[in-house]
Formats: sequence, C-alpha cells, structure tokens
Amino acid sequence: MSHQSTEQGLPERTSPGLKEWREQHRFSIQTVALVLTLAAPFGLYRALNAGQDGLALVFAAAILLGMALIIWV
Repeated sequence: MSHQSTEQGLPERTSPGLKEWREQHRFSIQTVALVLTLAAPFGLYRALNAGQDGLALVFAAAILLGMALIIWV
C-alpha cells in the first residue's frame, strides 16, 4: 500500500481529493470562519444575559467551529 508523503517525509493525513477541494474552496471556508468568529460572541453574550444556557452552548460551539475551520484551512 503506497502512502503519499509531505516534504518532511511524513505521511499525508488527508486524501488528495479532500486537499484539492479545500484548496479550491479556501476563500469560502475562510469567509464562513470569519462570520462565525465575529458574530457568535455577540449571540453568546445575549444568550447568557437572557439566561438561555442551551442557546449559549450553541453559540460557544459555533465559536469553536470557527476556530477549528481556521486551523483546518
């Protein structure tokens, strides 16, 4: 079984198709991550002030998702 390797000689973690898709859609992914990380803190603040813990959890998860997208891209 042959494995693709990077310049450092380490095996690739993602499939070539996923890597190509990510490169083609990089701007869209970055835009979504930007909107999430800019808008979600305001929603989190309002949800916490209103005492809606479930909604606050959703906004906190959106912040984490935005950070994960930034790292992934």
